[in-house]
Amino acid sequence: MKKILFGTAIVLSCIACKDKANETTTAQNTNTATNNTATTTASTTTQTATNATKPATIADDFRTLRDAIFNKQKETVASYFTFPIKEGIEEMWMLCEKETKTEMSKDEFIKNFDKIFFDDFVKALQKVKSEDLFNKGSFDTPDFNSPDRSFNLGTTYDKANKTLRLNHHAEEGDGQSTITYEFNASNGKLKFKRLFIAG
Repeated sequence: MKKILFGTAIVLSCIACKDKANETTTAQNTNTATNNTATTTASTTTQTATNATKPATIADDFRTLRDAIFNKQKETVASYFTFPIKEGIEEMWMLCEKETKTEMSKDEFIKNFDKIFFDDFVKALQKVKSEDLFNKGSFDTPDFNSPDRSFNLGTTYDKANKTLRLNHHAEEGDGQSTITYEFNASNGKLKFKRLFIAG
C-alpha cells in the first residue's frame, strides 16, 4: 500500500512539474508576442511621424491648387490670393468682362470665379505633368483643337526667381491671345502675384 501511495505521489509531482513548465513556456511566448507587437507598433508610429513631418513641396501645392480649381473649391482657391487684388487689376476685370475697378475683393473674386478660371484654361491645366514642370522647369500641354479655335497651356517654373507662370495661349480665326497667371513660389507655397493679357 505504501508503494502504491509513493508511486502515485511521484506521478502527481511529475504532472505538476509539467504543468509548471507549460505555464513558463506560455508566459515566455506571450512576452515575446507582446514585445514583437510593441516593436511593430513603435516602428509604425515612427514611420507615420516621418511621413507626417515630410515638408510640402511647390509641386504638392500646385497639385492642390489645380484640383481645387477643377472641383470649383472657391474658398480653397481664394487662399492662394491676397485680397483685395490690386496688381494687374485692369486685366483681371477685362477677363471677367466687367467694368474696370481699382481692386477686386474676395467676394467679387468668388462671384467671378468661372470667368477667371474659364473652361479652356481648366481643361488644359489638368493635362500639366507636375513632375516635368518642377523637375525640368517647363511643360507644354498638347494642343486642343476644334473647328473654330485651338489652345494649349505652356507652364514655366523659375526656381531661382521663385516664380511659376501658367500661359494659356489661344488662336481663333486670325486672332491670337495669351493669358498669363503668375505666382510667387517659395517655402513650398504658391501665392498669386498678377495676371497678364496679351493679344
